[in-house]
This record gives sequence, C-alpha cells and structure tokens, in this order.
Amino acid sequence: MQLFCGKQRGSICVLLTLILVPVLMFSGIIVDASRLFASKTVVSGAGDLTMNAALAQYDKKLKDTYGLTAMAKTPDSPDEQQKLEQMFKESINAKNLTDESSDGLSSLIQLEETGFEAKGVTSSSLAENDVFRQQVMEYMKFRGPVYMADDIVGKIKKLPFNNVKKQQKYVKAKSEYALKASELSEPIQEAKEAVEAQTGAVDQLSNTDTGFAEEYQKKTVFRLAAKSLQKYLNEEIDAPFPEEAPDQLTYDVIEEYLNYPFSWDSGNTTFDDQMYKNMVTLLAVYQVAEADSEVRAEISERFTSEEIQTFNSIKSVINGNISSMNKIYSDAAKTYQACIKALEKKADEIIDNGKKANSALDDVLKCWRKVASKKEAYNKAKEDLIAAGETVEESAGEDIEINETDLKELKETIQNNIDTAKAFKEMIKKFKKVTGNFEKLSVDEEEASYIRSMGGTAATETFWAQHEEEIGGSLLNEQFRGGSFYNPEDTTFYQTTLSGVKNEDSDTTQEDTRAQNREAAKEASGNYTQTKDSLNNSGKEQNLSEKEGYPSKYPSGIAKTSASATGNIPAEVNVSEDKKTVESSQNNIGFLKKILTCLDNLSGGIMEQAYLMEYTTEMFNCITTKDEDTSLSNDKLSEHVIWNGEIEYILYGNAFTGKNKTLAVAQLYGTRLAIDSLYVFMDSTLNAEADTVATVVCGATGQPWLYPVVKYGYLFCNALRMAATETVALVNGEESAVWPGKADGLKFTYKDYMKLFVLVKLADENGKKDLSVRAADCIQLNTGSTLSQKYTMLTLNAKVQTSTTFLPKVPEFLGKGKSTDDGRRIIDYKSVLAY
Repeated sequence: MQLFCGKQRGSICVLLTLILVPVLMFSGIIVDASRLFASKTVVSGAGDLTMNAALAQYDKKLKDTYGLTAMAKTPDSPDEQQKLEQMFKESINAKNLTDESSDGLSSLIQLEETGFEAKGVTSSSLAENDVFRQQVMEYMKFRGPVYMADDIVGKIKKLPFNNVKKQQKYVKAKSEYALKASELSEPIQEAKEAVEAQTGAVDQLSNTDTGFAEEYQKKTVFRLAAKSLQKYLNEEIDAPFPEEAPDQLTYDVIEEYLNYPFSWDSGNTTFDDQMYKNMVTLLAVYQVAEADSEVRAEISERFTSEEIQTFNSIKSVINGNISSMNKIYSDAAKTYQACIKALEKKADEIIDNGKKANSALDDVLKCWRKVASKKEAYNKAKEDLIAAGETVEESAGEDIEINETDLKELKETIQNNIDTAKAFKEMIKKFKKVTGNFEKLSVDEEEASYIRSMGGTAATETFWAQHEEEIGGSLLNEQFRGGSFYNPEDTTFYQTTLSGVKNEDSDTTQEDTRAQNREAAKEASGNYTQTKDSLNNSGKEQNLSEKEGYPSKYPSGIAKTSASATGNIPAEVNVSEDKKTVESSQNNIGFLKKILTCLDNLSGGIMEQAYLMEYTTEMFNCITTKDEDTSLSNDKLSEHVIWNGEIEYILYGNAFTGKNKTLAVAQLYGTRLAIDSLYVFMDSTLNAEADTVATVVCGATGQPWLYPVVKYGYLFCNALRMAATETVALVNGEESAVWPGKADGLKFTYKDYMKLFVLVKLADENGKKDLSVRAADCIQLNTGSTLSQKYTMLTLNAKVQTSTTFLPKVPEFLGKGKSTDDGRRIIDYKSVLAY
C-alpha cells in the first residue's frame, strides 16, 4: 500500500468516501423510485384483476335467454363494494394471501381507509338504447344470417311488388278521377231540372190565353154604366128619355115605363143594354116627377099602390144596381190583375230557372275541367304502368267526355230566354197599371150618353179609344204573347247529355247485384271487427301500468318514448254507396308506401334494421304464438309476462296489451286492404263483373260520368271483403297469399306481417329507439331485472399508500431535520373496463 500510495497515505480513503456518499444517495433514490413504479404496476394489476373478477360475475339469465351481457350485481352496492375492495386489498398485499411476515414489496403497499370506489358506468347500462341495440347486433351477427336466410328476408325477395308503386299511383289516380267525375252528377241534374223548368215556363207563357184582357175590357162597361147612372142619380146631368118617347108625358106612358124591369141581378155579369136604357128612362121620369107637382099628384091619385111603391123605389133600386155593377167590374179587375201576375210569375220562372240552369252549367264546366285534369293524370299513370309491362283492365265507359261547345250553346239559348222574359216583364209593368189608370178616369155628359145611344160594346170601345194614352194602351195587341222564346230542349247538349238523366236512387235494375256485393263486404268487415274486439276484451289482457315501477323504471319510461295512441290504422270504409266506398278506400292505398320504402332500403343492403327486426320478432311472442313455441335461445315464449302480445306492445307501446293487439290487427287489415285494392283493379274477371254493373246502372240513370265511381265502388267492396276475410284468417294462425289469386304464390303469416311492420318502424331513428326500449321493457318484465342497473362497463378508483426507505432520510442529510416527510407516497389509481 505504501508502495502504491507513496506519500499520499489516506488520500484514497477520503476520495472514496467523498464519492461513495452521493453514489449511495443516488442508489437509494433509484431503489425507492423503482419501488414506486413497481407499486404502481402492482396496483394496476390488482385493479385489472378486481374489475375482471367483477365483470366475470355476469347475469347468466340475461345472457342465456336474450344474449345480453351485463354484470349480475350492481358494483356500487354495499355488499359488492365490500367484496371488490377486499379482492383489491388481497391483490396488492401478498401476505394477506400467504400469512407471511415478509417485508417485501407488497407489505409496503396499503390501501387507504376510504380510498376505494367501484361503480358501474351509468351510460353503459342495458337501459341505454345504444348499448342495448349494440348488444343485440352483436348477438344477431352470428344468428341473424342463419335464421333470416329462410325467413322474412327470403320471402321479401320474392314479393310480387315490382310495379306496386306504379300500381298505387294508377289506382289512386283512377279513384281521384272517378270521384271528381261523380261530382258532375249533382250540377248536371240541377241543370236538367232548371232547363226543363224554364222550358215549361216558356211553353206556358207562350201559350197563355190572353182572352182575360179582352174580357176585362168588356167588363169595364159596368164601371162606365155605374158612373153614368151615378151622375143621373145625383142629377149632375139630366137623364134622357128614349128617342121614341112622346112629347107629352102621359099616365099611360109612365105606367108603361114603370112596368120595365130595371133591378140588376148581381150574378148577371153580361151587360144588358135594354135594362140600362130602362134605368135611364125611369130616372128621367123620376126627375120630371120630382120637378112637376101635377105629375106627382096624378101618380098618387091614379097609380096603384104597387106602382107607387115601384116609382118611389127607383133611386134605391138603381143605387143597388150601381153597387152590383161596381162589384162586377171590381171582380173583373181582380181577375185581370191575377192573370197579369200569373204571367209575371211565369216570366220570373223563366228568369230564375234560367239563372239556376246557367249556374249549374257553369258548375258543370268548372267540374269538367277539374275532371279533365284528373283524367290526364290518370292516363299518364296508366301509360307508365303499361310501359312497365303490366296489363291494364279498362273499358270504354271509363272514358268520360263533356262537349264544351254544345254546353255553351245551351247557355246562350237559356240566356236569350232570360233576356226575352226580362223585356216581357217590362211590358207587364205597363199593363199592371191599366186598371188603376182606368179607374182614375171620370165620365162627362157626352160619355155618359154613349151606352144609352151606342150600346155597351160600342160605348166601351169608343171610351177606350178616346182614353188610350191615359189608360196605357190597348190590351188586345200581339205583344202580350211574350215575344221570341226558344226551346232549350232542342239544343245538342240537352239532347245528348241531359235528356236521359235520372236520379241514381231511382234505379233498381242492378240493385240486387250491388246490394249483395255491399252486404258481403259489410259481413266480412263485421267479422273482422268482431275478431279485433274479442282481442281487446280477452281475459288474458293486462294493464302494464299496474306493474310496479312502470314506466318510470322501465327503459321506455327512462327513454321517454311515446306510445302510438291510435297507430297507423285504416279509417272505417263506408260501403253505403259507391262514392263513399271509393272515398273511404282510396286513403288506405297509402298503407304500402312506408313498406315499399323500407323494402327498398333493405334490398339496398341496410341490414341493421333486419337484424333488430329478427331479434324483436323471434325473442318475443305475438297473437299467433303457440304454447310450445320457443325463442331464438329456446326460451319458452308462453312463460313470458305478456302472453300473445309482446311484439304488438313493442310496436305500439300502449300499457293496455289489448289495445296494442287491436292496433296491430287494424294495421294488418289496412295493409291487406291496400294490396287487395291494387289486385282487384288489375284482375280481369273482377273488372268484367264491375263493368257489367256500371254499364247497367249508367244506362238506366243516363249518367255516364258515374261509370267510373260505380265500377270502382264495386271493386273496392270486393277488396274490402277480401281484406277482412284474410285478416281474420291470419289472426287465426293461417297463411294467406300476399297477392290474391295465385294459389302457388308467396304466402305470409300474421307474424310475417308483424316483421314487416317492425321493419317499417325501424326505418327511422325515432322508431328504432321506440322499438328497442320497448323490447328492453319486455326483457325487464320477463327477467325481473332492472336493466338500468345492469352495467356493461365498470370504473374503479383507489388511493394506495406505498413506503420509501431512503427518501425520508435525504432531508435530514441535507440538514433539514424538521422535515415532515414520513416516506409514504399516494398512488391514485383510476381505470375503466367493459365487456
């Protein structure tokens, strides 16, 4: 050593000491750091082991029955939490497992007292729609292709729906055309009635006997006579003696005059010229006697009492005669005015009925233009269908035409009659004033003598001629016959279109066939309704709202899906008449639209819906499920809480299971009615029958525009009968041809249709969500497990202490003796694990 060190004895020792201290410090820090990293590895391994152990405790019933993987127990429950914590502790501390008193690494790691927490991830529970759906998809990826190859997908590929969209469009266009054409019936019938009413009024007015005017003019002699007699009676003028009267008024002459009849019978409406003269002569005698006292004395002395009485009653009798004559005239004037009003009424009828006819013809024209538009759309749909290779069954009667030129000609004729009648009414106004004008005229002395000198007829004619301007014209002119009217029934449109029109209700020729068809449809519909009602009222039906926690704790309640209160169900078809049958039925044709869209998507390769559909319809029961039927997992379907109605609940979501069944059957009926409606319109035999009925009915009623609606109404009744019968058969578990008339064609069961409806629902995101959560409802009901607590993902949080040997000494070595570092370090462990 001396040789080696020379004179530097002790230097090496000092040097090594100086180097060794930091090296030892560094080595100690490295060891402690290694222990910390090793501790983290131990903790991580313990955490993974604990979570794997927790996830290994999966719900076997859920897995075996429904293919869903989730933890059997809730990890944050006190009992499970304690077990997992113990497992974690034992995993990080070896001596807890071996009873060793080792001071190895595991003994340095200790879990803090409140440093452990394990819980399921809320968003990973099976109540979450996405999680549930994903698990179903995983389950079906291995089973779906196997089951679906020979099931619904295989059948769908064989559906005879190549041209259904075009057929839908065609039938819809035909129905709209028929309904619009049938609207021609009312305005055309109104037009016919109004045209015929105007024709009748024209005939009556043109053929009116105007003798009443001449009769009135003749009867005015009574008023002239009454006025003249009143003037004589009032001694306003002197009554003249007859020309043959002697100059000397003797007893014999007076006696002769007193023997003349002069009392006018009010019932005698024929003017008596001689009696009038007698009255004038007696008034003349009376006036002379009144003026000459000797004549009065001679009458008193020489006349008998009867003659004296006659003489004394001259004025009173003639007063009575004047009243009778005025009444005869008044009655004649009233008769004249009544006849004038009757003529005016006929003119009003011509005008009113003409207006009604033209208005109805305007409606016909407007309606026809709408019909023409519908007809054009219908022809276009027909051409498209023919171009697609389909055979179209039609008849000539379906091609309706209205000649607008002929219709306008009829309108012009009617308007001419209206204008002529209005001109006639203007003339009538003048003749209505005749009686008033005549009655305003007075009679002067010369005119008073006309009757006495000329006789009644000549006097009347002379008086009217003298006062023609004041009275208002002669009543005997030819204008009174009404002018130039034309007969609307001679026009082409009336002859070709209106003449044969009758009310359809009056036709009974084909009523037996139509009635039988409608009755058959009603009977079949009644059977369908009875079947549907019996499902709703079955004793097996349940009200799920009575179940504990429904719906708030069930997936559908958590997801807040909405039940279909009414569902996509068809409106009731009214077969009381053809038009109502077509109106009611055409709306149901649209039932196929969503199905066809869904099938297009499916054939395009979107298979997620198909997998979900297959799971939904094979894991749960429906109306036609039998006691021995099992699910994909061989679970017996009859043991489920909802019996014969799970798929229906999943589709419609009503708490009352009977309601869901009736909705399902109604939708099935609507679908069948839509398909059968297309079928009947394409079938040659049914079309031939319908053509026969329509031809007879339209021939009897004279309304060719009713041909389409009669024909289509007949066809729709057949479709209704077929659909109702098929629906009842399907509900009873039988198969039914998808396209009727093909015995060897594709057949569907009730369950096949449910698969289709599920597919349709799954076509949109909301429907996908609704169906998934309701399927989860059924699983929760059947297993008794709360799916919101069935987690597929677990989180674990732990705070673990680990000790160091050297690091706590470093502060002391550095002169920090008051250091609080006890050498313990906290490892904060967090991890997530899922299936």
